[in-house]
Amino acid sequence: MARGHPSTLVPSISDTARFIQMILDAGSLIQRRPDSAQALYRQVLDEVSVLLQQAADADRPKYWDVEAHAVNGLGSALTQSGQARLALEMHRRGLHLGELLQNDTIIAAALNHIGIIHFNQSRSDSAEFYWTRALRIRQSLNDKRPLANTLINLGWVLRQRGDFEAATRNFEQAMEITRANAYDLSLGYALHALGSIMYEQGQLHRALEYHQEALAVREKIVDDAGAGSSRNEIALLYQALGELDKAMEHFQLNRVSMRRLERLADLAMNHNNVAVLLKLRGEPRQAYLELDSALRLHEKTGDLGGQALALANMADLQNTADGSPEAVELARRSLLLSEQIGDLQRTTVSLHTLGRVLLTAGEARQAVRNLTKALEIATRTGSQRNRATIMKDLSRTYQALGNTEMAYAMLLRGTALHDSIHDGEMARDLVRWEEHYRYDKRKLTDSLLHATHRIEAREEIDAAQIALNARNKTTRLILMTTIM
Repeated sequence: MARGHPSTLVPSISDTARFIQMILDAGSLIQRRPDSAQALYRQVLDEVSVLLQQAADADRPKYWDVEAHAVNGLGSALTQSGQARLALEMHRRGLHLGELLQNDTIIAAALNHIGIIHFNQSRSDSAEFYWTRALRIRQSLNDKRPLANTLINLGWVLRQRGDFEAATRNFEQAMEITRANAYDLSLGYALHALGSIMYEQGQLHRALEYHQEALAVREKIVDDAGAGSSRNEIALLYQALGELDKAMEHFQLNRVSMRRLERLADLAMNHNNVAVLLKLRGEPRQAYLELDSALRLHEKTGDLGGQALALANMADLQNTADGSPEAVELARRSLLLSEQIGDLQRTTVSLHTLGRVLLTAGEARQAVRNLTKALEIATRTGSQRNRATIMKDLSRTYQALGNTEMAYAMLLRGTALHDSIHDGEMARDLVRWEEHYRYDKRKLTDSLLHATHRIEAREEIDAAQIALNARNKTTRLILMTTIM
């Protein structure tokens, strides 16, 4: 390591190369072993700190560049471990160093990571602000892989806001960039995003295809965290398709991965999802234990949206036939959190849940107000599956109020929408079957032609053999006649 008087110390090439290698090694560990990655980044920062104290003013920028990459990397590793506050401090430090160096690549990386932390804390507006700044810089740099990642991140904000069309455009653009450039890690991310948005629009089989492709890509590059997330989404799709055993199998695989990787936010969501599945399987006690674990983990990571979802699921679980004050209170707490963070998807779920538990509690008029609000948001955000379910619950609520005309109208609309989603799935299935049929038909036609050619060739051979036999017979007859 270089040592000397501050006025004469020059950064050693061997020092710089070693720091770069340590940062690269740490980056490869972030997903699988975030603690080990943190240790490497901290070692770089400790050594750079010593060298900075001794360095001449002219040489400081070279160490600042190393420091900036190390603090951004450390921030990412801290985010993976659920240490959002410390991670945010690191990325703000990285942003400051990037601005000091006037290095747009470092600035964009810091902005992108700050946006991720804000989004995970359900601060979507702040996340959008940072991601939009990062996107502009990356577009000017034409840095394709980071550009694709930022497009996906902004797509999540658009999706949360209910602009599915714009979100899909972002995800598809990112998929095209990553597929064309063989950026498999980011390709898995883009496919995952597309699968999620297809699910929300009721296109279950298409969503399953995207998530299965994402899983294959992530397993190929040993992206354990990404593969775990893909299994979670595949499990949700199997659950929606009624294949509960397959769903539980994928949920359990996801849980093993998230525990091993210490991804607390994802582990919390896993508990939420398993609880819903256990309820469907008629295991309410075990489901409640799962939700309790989910809520504690969401509180630990500061995920308000996750807390809102866990509370809504708890309310559903306690929504007994005789009406439960606890269920109403849980649903109201869920709604407050959802509205606090401005998450329209979560707000729809919370309003819908509150409407259902109020109906059970005999408060049909309040139930109508909440369900109507939920329907308005679901219509605005284009969430087809939510709309169909809310309409059917509104039908039950109007029936409880004695308004048979509205009850019938809502039932018809809900059933028609549900059928249109189902028909859309069936239509897509038919297209796939027709493609398979055309392929199989071509194969069959080719086989028949090949067989026909073989038969025709065989017939020609047989005809020649018959003619030869006839000639032989005639020859034998002539000989016999001559002999006779």
